Amino acid sequence: MKKKHGKLAVVLAVALILSAGFTGCGSDKEQKTEAKSEAKTEAMSETKTEAKTETYVHGEDGYYSLYDEYQFPLVTQRGGTCWVHGSAATMELHYYKKNGKVIDIDPYELVDAVYAKDKEEGIMLREGTDPLDFGGWEPHVAFEMENGIGDYVLDNMWVYLPGEVDLVKQHIREYGGLSVSVPDKTEYKHLVHGYYTINQPTKDIDDYDHTVTIIGWDDHFPKDYFTTPATVDGAWIAYNSNLGNQLYYISYSVELFFAFGMSVTEKYKRVLAYDTGWSLDEEDALWAGMAETKGHMKSFFGKNTKMANVFHDSGKLGAVGTYSYGRNEKIKIEIYDAKLENVLYTQEAMIDHIGYQAIELDEPVEVNDFAVAITFDSDAPVEGQETVKDDDRLEYRPKSKAGQSYIYKDGKWIDLTTPEGKKAAGVGFDTNNACIKALMLD
Repeated sequence: MKKKHGKLAVVLAVALILSAGFTGCGSDKEQKTEAKSEAKTEAMSETKTEAKTETYVHGEDGYYSLYDEYQFPLVTQRGGTCWVHGSAATMELHYYKKNGKVIDIDPYELVDAVYAKDKEEGIMLREGTDPLDFGGWEPHVAFEMENGIGDYVLDNMWVYLPGEVDLVKQHIREYGGLSVSVPDKTEYKHLVHGYYTINQPTKDIDDYDHTVTIIGWDDHFPKDYFTTPATVDGAWIAYNSNLGNQLYYISYSVELFFAFGMSVTEKYKRVLAYDTGWSLDEEDALWAGMAETKGHMKSFFGKNTKMANVFHDSGKLGAVGTYSYGRNEKIKIEIYDAKLENVLYTQEAMIDHIGYQAIELDEPVEVNDFAVAITFDSDAPVEGQETVKDDDRLEYRPKSKAGQSYIYKDGKWIDLTTPEGKKAAGVGFDTNNACIKALMLD
């Protein structure tokens, strides 16, 4: 089993610094070896447990499963690709929940997009690194989907923090499954009366080496249905791409760290953007944009940081995409001409979740050589500077050019690529592009 980690610093009302990272899920060889070991463990566990317990059948109280609504394919992964299988399942389930229709997102197409060799910027692997074995992280999938892969464009990414159990349940019921990293050591797994379970309580973030998709819960699932007896009844119900055709029950004793929801749409035909998502920083913060030192721009005069991207394109603008570090963040969207002189359209909006959101305009705007400006009530997202990590096998490589991204201060627009722009931003790193996207209907 392999996992690549970084530290995650989330800026909320008070900075909460936690660790997070990549899930590699192991190579094919490692999985086969583990499968043999699990088969022996399961056979022994099944015999011992059945001799002393009765078969559990869930009731309706405290129980919910998306699988009861839609029995989606429980696909088995190849290589260290649990992170893209979890991401694909999350997007498919969100689409089904919203539209009542089934779509198919290829996990391996997501790997190719995240680690594409021909792209000029973003998250990249060094030459000679196998992308199927290296692993990855759900936000990297989101960063690529924001700009569109195939027919689909990401319109929302939700982030839930440790301990937000009620919010996680509410999200699954309303929107669809959530992709999460969990501990996944063989010796903690258990097969009892047809339930495949795990209880590996740990505070070590390095143990969170596998991605699954949480699709439901059972508050009354017996605590003794685990190799290591749980302290409380209850389990999360999950799709585990390592298992294939059966569901996975994760004890409530295992704390969920970061949970990610992702929804996609076919509504937008093109996405105009310069940023490549939140960056890596020198403290290994993968969730750049939420880091204290790099990858985000703290408001330089209290609140109301205003930034803009200029796009030399034309068409019908349907939505504007950006990030938020907190919930219920107020923003003001303004569409300007390309010279940032005349306001063509204004709309106030609220981003209700941590993560990414494409804010649909109240009415489409016909544009030609235009700029999208956003005034952020709180922190404003911007690309950080180039960073290399993980023994030089992974790097974040942003690129920006003059005339693309601006910050507004003291009554004037200042190019973010200039020393004056960096000074205006009031941050201690080389700023690149503003994280503002234009989603086009044609």
